[in-house]
Amino acid sequence: MRIDLRNLFLLFAFIGLGCGTTQLKGSEPPSWIGGSSPKYPSSFYLTAVGEGETAKDAEASAYAGISKIFKVEVSSQEASREVYLQQNNQVKEDKFTMESSTDLSTQKIINQVRIDQIYQDPQSGRWYALAVLDRDQAGTSLRERIKGLDREIKQLLATKT
Repeated sequence: MRIDLRNLFLLFAFIGLGCGTTQLKGSEPPSWIGGSSPKYPSSFYLTAVGEGETAKDAEASAYAGISKIFKVEVSSQEASREVYLQQNNQVKEDKFTMESSTDLSTQKIINQVRIDQIYQDPQSGRWYALAVLDRDQAGTSLRERIKGLDREIKQLLATKT
């Protein structure tokens, strides 16, 4: 199933609405803007920082950063065609064409992502958002999803035999 990135951002935004987000104010930017947060060590959490002209843009960017960690589906198709004109057993004209297309789509796997903090730089006016995902929760969700897919495969195989 393919999901448009804009729809994915909206989905994550709705998921995050009920979560508590802390808006930070002050002249000193928080440490997580640089990529690491003492509150969320990388051994226990996946984090992403987003930025934008509005708080919503920064949140959407942070959600996109987390979603990129999980899955990018690459679909590539190639088609080639050779056309030639033959007259009196001799090739008069030979044309070879090749077409290819590549599609990238991010698929939603985890829905426990939340925006923990947002910050507006008082000098530039830019907004920053910190998206957080607990690794244990993500692992549990992925294992459950895999088990569900295994059940579906077994059922499909059972009906084919």
